[in-house]
Amino acid sequence: MVGAGSFLVQTLRSGIRSEEGDDSIGVRDPQVTVAQVKVGLLASARQLQKDMNALALEADTQSPEGLSQLLQEVTLGLMRYSDYWAYGHAQAEKLPLSRAESLFYQASLQERSKFSVESLSNRNNQIQQVSQAALQRSATGIPDVGEYLLVTLLVAYRGNLGTLPVVNSMADLRQCLLQLASIPADRIVAIEVLWTPQLEGDTLSAEALLTEYPEMRLL
Repeated sequence: MVGAGSFLVQTLRSGIRSEEGDDSIGVRDPQVTVAQVKVGLLASARQLQKDMNALALEADTQSPEGLSQLLQEVTLGLMRYSDYWAYGHAQAEKLPLSRAESLFYQASLQERSKFSVESLSNRNNQIQQVSQAALQRSATGIPDVGEYLLVTLLVAYRGNLGTLPVVNSMADLRQCLLQLASIPADRIVAIEVLWTPQLEGDTLSAEALLTEYPEMRLL
């Protein structure tokens, strides 16, 4: 697993007003949308693993501008590999900030719990990394022959940028990514990018992908 993200609650609460009006309740607890988009790619898109690793090491995860740039780079990278898309999924829920924070972290923990090790992470500009050699030494038995890579985008943002389409085709998935990429930096509350596997050359088997991510739709 590789992750990069930060929940900018303090930034949001200091001076951002609810789009529903200037009432005190709206100011304290504005509406936030928590969106989740998942992309399953054919394993032949191996360069994407290297690209994601580089992004995790370079991303500024402590500012809205840094998170916006991260979101732009990830969505752009995924669209460059659209020929390798095999599965997709998207969902979004709009709710008050006080509940959105809990939902965001719950979704993050649920995704992270599917991996046995977090091999590279960048949260609040604190980078933690397990070496490729250590990961290889910790592996036991003969690795399964895999077929896929998986990227998950968790994004929390203020305002309504339109309903994410149900993903039944590559066009639907592309529209979801374009909508996320269009979120202005000043509306971003949090982003987490997760992808697996991180070890270069490693992939997910079709059985593992569909077992751990039954919500994914074949494109």
